[in-house]
Amino acid sequence: MSFRHLIGDSFLDYFHFDSKFFRTILPLLFKPGWLTLEYMKGRRKSYVEPFKLFLVISVELMGFVTEVAKRIAGRPRPATAMTDAVSSSFPSGHALGVMVGVLALLTVAWPFTGQRLRMPLVVLGAALAFTVGFSRVVLNVHHPSDVLAGWALGFLYYLLCVRLVPPRPLTAVAEKPAALDSVR
Repeated sequence: MSFRHLIGDSFLDYFHFDSKFFRTILPLLFKPGWLTLEYMKGRRKSYVEPFKLFLVISVELMGFVTEVAKRIAGRPRPATAMTDAVSSSFPSGHALGVMVGVLALLTVAWPFTGQRLRMPLVVLGAALAFTVGFSRVVLNVHHPSDVLAGWALGFLYYLLCVRLVPPRPLTAVAEKPAALDSVR
């Protein structure tokens, strides 16, 4: 199965409201860890696939994280901004968004990419994140610290999503450490 097929299938799944989404989201919110146990028991068809849920939670909800952080900080934008923006300056929502988006897509695409493509994808993702952050400072709609905070908060939010909604289910084999001197 190709990466393009996975993304297209995910898009269609989330815009076609079936009961899998609601059957998955409620235990995720109210019974932490239960979905992982269900996956480990082999009961997967009734729920949304982990990587799809990971993409929705990480990428779609980052706007909420951005708005909460902006309301808490309430820092005004630079007075000499080249363009108008209505929200507060700290943290940069663009920097946060690109950080979460790039990391989430790399996480999902990683198993499907060959060894030769991995480093160029990482470099491309880092260049994209840097370019977006740099452009926010050049347009003078953010202070450099806003962009750094956006990247940092985006990275922390990504790590939280990986921990709470792992893109691939854990297996019993992966949870058991190897016996001493068994790996050579």
